[in-house]
Parts: sequence; C-alpha cells; structure tokens
Amino acid sequence: MSVSREEPDPRRSAARDATKGWMLLLIVLGHDSVLTARVPNLFPIVNNFHVLGFLLLPFVSTAPRASRALVVDRAVRYLVPYVVFALLATVAHRVLYSDGTTLSAWLLEAATAILRGNPHPLKHTTGFLAFWFLPALFSVTLLRSFVAELSLHWRVVVGLLLVVGHASLGIWPAWAREAVPMGFAAAVYVVPLGWTAAWVWKLAQNARPQLAVATAVGGLLCGVIAFRLHNSVINIGSLDVFGWNRPERLMLHDAYVLTTFLAAIAAGPWLARLWIVVQIGRHSLAVYLTHLFVIQIYALISRRFGFHVLGTLAEVAASVVFTIAGSLLAAQVCEWHRLRVWIMPRGAAEWPPTRRPAASAT
Repeated sequence: MSVSREEPDPRRSAARDATKGWMLLLIVLGHDSVLTARVPNLFPIVNNFHVLGFLLLPFVSTAPRASRALVVDRAVRYLVPYVVFALLATVAHRVLYSDGTTLSAWLLEAATAILRGNPHPLKHTTGFLAFWFLPALFSVTLLRSFVAELSLHWRVVVGLLLVVGHASLGIWPAWAREAVPMGFAAAVYVVPLGWTAAWVWKLAQNARPQLAVATAVGGLLCGVIAFRLHNSVINIGSLDVFGWNRPERLMLHDAYVLTTFLAAIAAGPWLARLWIVVQIGRHSLAVYLTHLFVIQIYALISRRFGFHVLGTLAEVAASVVFTIAGSLLAAQVCEWHRLRVWIMPRGAAEWPPTRRPAASAT
C-alpha cells in the first residue's frame, strides 16, 4: 500500500529515529562515568562525531523558510527546554556544591551563563557541559535557513565566509570563541560540514548499502589514523577544534565526522530493527536532557549501596541499563502532555504563552 504525500512514510520516520537513537546512545554511553572509567578511550572516540552528527541531521531535510515565525517557533522548541533544565541543574548544583557565593551573585552568574549559552560558563553554574547543544542547534537551524533565503550572489559570499570561519575557528583566541553567544561559533563551524553532508547524501541516498559500507570503512580508517596513530581529538562542545594552521588534522576530523554521520543515516533502515535504538531516537530531546540527571542519580545510589562490589562487568552493565531505562522513563514523564507543553513544547503553537487561542465559532 502506498503512502500518501500528506502522510510521512513510517519506514523513513523509523529510520530517522533510529539514526538519532544510535547517535544519542553513544552520547549517553560516553557520559556514563562507570563505563568510561573502564573504557577510557570511549569518550574521545565517540565525542568526535556524535553531537556533531546531531547538528548535521537537519541538513538532510529541506530547510524551513526563514521568517519571524521560524525564529519564535525554534526558540520555543529548543530554548524553552534548555532554560528549564539548565535552571533545574543550576539549583541542584547550588544545593549540592555551594561555593559560598551570595545569592545575588549566584543569580547573576546563573542568568548570565544561561543567556549566553556558552559551554564553560554553563559547566561552572549547572555542573554540566552538555547544555551548550540546544543553543547551538538553534543557531545552526536559523543560520542555515537565513542563508538559504539569500540571493545566489550573497549565498556565495556568505558561504565563503562560513568556510573561512570553519577553517579558522581552531585558531581563534579563547576569549573570542567564548564571546560569541548562543552557540553561534559552533554553528559557523557546522554549516559548511552540513552542506557537504547534504550534497553527498543527495547524490548517494539511492545507493544506501554501498554508501553505508563505504562511509563506515572510511570512518573506521579516519578513526584509526586520528586516535591510534596521532592521538588527535576535537571537542565541538568546548570549541576545541583544529584550524587552517593544522590543515591535515582539520581535514582528517572533517572526514571522520562526515563519514560516520553518513554511515549512520545510510544504515538507518537496518538500525530501525533495534527497538531500543528507535525508542531513544523517538524521545531524543527528552533523553538528552534527562540522562544527565539519571547518571548522577545512579552515582548517588551506587555510592550508597556499594555497587562496585558487583565486579567490573556487572557494574558497567548495571550502570548502562539504569541510565538508558531511567532516561526513557524520565522522557515519558516529561512528555506527558500537560507537563510537556510547558517544559518541552514542540513549537510555538503548543507553548501556552505563544499559543494562539482557537477562533471562536461564528
């Protein structure tokens, strides 16, 4: 039975959810301190592509038209949950790890960090570096759409400037990278990669098996060269990347990001056979935000009950299962409609302060 144009193809939806779920599963595992303590190379290997993959994912779909409505809608969709969960983490961090600063100084510091949306201030006030992602996703989405609305002449000019920004971000002084708010520096770095990924995907998406194999092999090769031969890593979260002064490292990590991302989306239909991966992807935003807290809860429980006596394998398994199951359960709670519309709305049409009242019947 064919699927109508108005109805999204459920197979494509499952494949996209599976791709998101795969990348998010790697994020969750990379943040699991019990697992990374036993496998110390896991975090730098996966951290070099999983979050960047999420920022690249919008590029394989048509860019929404740039407008004031788009700005409002994406601000609600990405920044409302960002502010809610960053505030929750900030309060918890203050309660658990107060450094003696006055309440007024703490409030000012927290408000400044959340409004700027940059990783190091957020890490200091919330205890988590990961909150930088949502402001960066907001900036990536808007930058991509606004560039797409330009005339051909200006698209070329702005495109060249973004390529220069991508190649030079690694040599910006730290103060300059930190001065750019709301993840815009990360967006400048990501957009040229997104255009490249979209171009390759458009050319090769009808040859998924070949693309999946070729890019998986390419990603493995790039990973071996980067991590085993040169001990070379990047961290887009802290804007710690290579620039044109190290062209071989810049191109190596660009190739690593692109090949691993393309392998993930090409393998989407096969990953969709894994129920847990699809569920993680289907609730990706909620899982991303809640897993940070679930990991901390597990750490508290583990210290209280001494799970370290279980043995290495059992302890790692308990940590992974608790984190994944706990994050999915927390996601279900957060997506209860009456709560979701306030803390995790899907757009301006759902958030009560921006939702338009239904027209009265005449």
